[in-house]
Amino acid sequence: MSDAFNEEAPRSPFPFTVIDVHGQVLQSGLTMHVEGLVPEGCTCLRERAPLNAYRIGNAWVPMPVQPSPFHIFDWSTKQWVDHRTLDVLRADQIAAIDQSFRRGAAALTAGYPEEERLTWSVQQSEALAWGTDQASATPFLDGLARSRGIDPALMREKTLEAVNVFMAASQQLIGMRQRLRDAVWAAETPEQIAAVVWPN
Repeated sequence: MSDAFNEEAPRSPFPFTVIDVHGQVLQSGLTMHVEGLVPEGCTCLRERAPLNAYRIGNAWVPMPVQPSPFHIFDWSTKQWVDHRTLDVLRADQIAAIDQSFRRGAAALTAGYPEEERLTWSVQQSEALAWGTDQASATPFLDGLARSRGIDPALMREKTLEAVNVFMAASQQLIGMRQRLRDAVWAAETPEQIAAVVWPN
């Protein structure tokens, strides 16, 4: 216990902090007495600990930022430690990559109602067939052209262009996801796994 507590009993509450052998704050606040506050092997200081700090010698040290919710602070080494296995780390990293992939894929279809998206496979099939052979029948696209009041040939061109743009973007997204997934499985350390992230 600190020598400060050998003084005469104070007449008003005073600040105190109880720390363990590793400098971890167990209790901090104001008190009129310290009897019963200090577990065996711990130390009581006549000062209030700063927020998110631990004690080394005579100094308070700010806690380092927690790298992730999975990290646990090791008081003996004063470091954040992630105890997950490599397989769990890989699964979590792939889940994060998949989430980013889904956000990117959702951006490609944003603004289109589901009912319209359900017709895209028909539109794509007709547009690609027409792009290969302009004698191919495009009954669905022709019907859309009539409803929109535009020339059927223009409708086929616009649809084929949209299909090509969508497919190119999809290829980028899918290829990126597969490349990152392969990199995660090839990684051999937690640091290598954590470094495999979806690009901004």
